[in-house]
Amino acid sequence: MKHYKKFFTLILAGVLLLGLAACGGKPGSGTPPAMESTIEPPPLIPMHISLGGVKLELGANPAQALAALGKPRDFYESPGYAHTEMKVIHYKYEGFSFTVACPEYGDRYIVDMTLTDDRYSTPDGFAIGSTSYEEIVAAYGGDFAKASDDVYIYTRGRNNFQFDIQDGLVLKILYYVDMPPPANYSAEKDGLLLTVTLPSVVQAGNEFLLRATISNQSDEDILYRLPSSTEGMHLEIRVSIKANGTEFIDADTYGVPMNEEAKQAILKAGEQFVQAVRFLPGSPNDSSYHPIDQTEIAWFSPGTYQGTATFRWGGDPSYYYTTSNTLRVDFPVVIS
Repeated sequence: MKHYKKFFTLILAGVLLLGLAACGGKPGSGTPPAMESTIEPPPLIPMHISLGGVKLELGANPAQALAALGKPRDFYESPGYAHTEMKVIHYKYEGFSFTVACPEYGDRYIVDMTLTDDRYSTPDGFAIGSTSYEEIVAAYGGDFAKASDDVYIYTRGRNNFQFDIQDGLVLKILYYVDMPPPANYSAEKDGLLLTVTLPSVVQAGNEFLLRATISNQSDEDILYRLPSSTEGMHLEIRVSIKANGTEFIDADTYGVPMNEEAKQAILKAGEQFVQAVRFLPGSPNDSSYHPIDQTEIAWFSPGTYQGTATFRWGGDPSYYYTTSNTLRVDFPVVIS
């Protein structure tokens, strides 16, 4: 965790969510109606492409594919992707291209893939210049959205399959992942605003970044006591995420000696600070308290977990828990 006076970029990591189901009643006589599926799930669209034996897949780590594909024709970085500020790298090869997201913490992953000529095809055999609009609809159904008269998009969870049509044939094939904006949760009291920002969805087994920001929007300075600190940082805001009787691992402070006798501090009127916390969604495999690496972690299962961020001030700041004012934000953490 690091203490900064500015906001951080935040992202998030890429994940695949597929499926749709519902139930409805069927009329009967004399007995309760049987329950059966009344909505067929949409046809599965493979979210990968094979390039001469090399597999590219949405949401996957690109390391093996990049090693197998060799030097690209061109590549360049961009400071943002979609509506996020996350850095991405674009790789261009003959006949195809793809984009890799580079989150500040966690693994890199593929966020889009494009076929641009007829050298390669999709797993279903669709290719540029030979596949027709009618063949696409016959395979995937009519549940597409139209970005324009000649651009059709199928959506499966957060994954999208887009094809551009010209003269009745496919001109371009694009796969891409929706990038949801970060989730924000806040609470306000006596002119102080506490805000927590984190990814909308966290990928299981991946480190993620959370920002806790305290802003003094009042006309008065406030006095508080730092609840704890390490040799290299101090922690104005207590942040924890509960899971199965334990907590997510704070990647910066776990196993690091903490000083509970930190000095008093002042947050001046009109000022704010941001506390950045790197969390690992898992627990240590052993009970020894020492800095750990990711091979020593039992990762938590997908699901929703509860987190809290707390800031205390006023009253008698000589001891953290005797302060008279408490500002708390509760927030969910979704692991997929």
